[in-house]
Amino acid sequence: MNKEVIVTISGQHSNDGENLAAKVHGEYFLRNGTHYCVYEEQEEGFAQTTKCTIKIKDRKLEMLRQGLLRTHMIFEEGVKHMTGYQTPYGQMALGVETKSVRVLETEDCIRTTVEYTLEADGAYLSDSKIDITIKQA
Repeated sequence: MNKEVIVTISGQHSNDGENLAAKVHGEYFLRNGTHYCVYEEQEEGFAQTTKCTIKIKDRKLEMLRQGLLRTHMIFEEGVKHMTGYQTPYGQMALGVETKSVRVLETEDCIRTTVEYTLEADGAYLSDSKIDITIKQA
């Protein structure tokens, strides 16, 4: 896969039925068997951007966000990870319990689907799903 990629992210949360979607340009590289994708997101209503890094190795996905929004979410099948989530309005503690991580790799595309339960400050928030596609630009 080339260095320049298109990243498509879609997510669903059971608590509000809201579907989230984003399509951005990013950079991809493979290092020591780990797939990396780096891109920037523009948050609605704010001038500052958030730098996002996705790491995929085997059946584990990590999403690191730095900037206006900050968090380090780890999705690992059968494991609950705790992390902080910093927003312009304050910080909360997130719990991410991953039910499944599916990764499909082809020569010019990586598709990852993660199903997980999300909690905020110790309380159940939603059953969620995120689909990430990284493909050659």
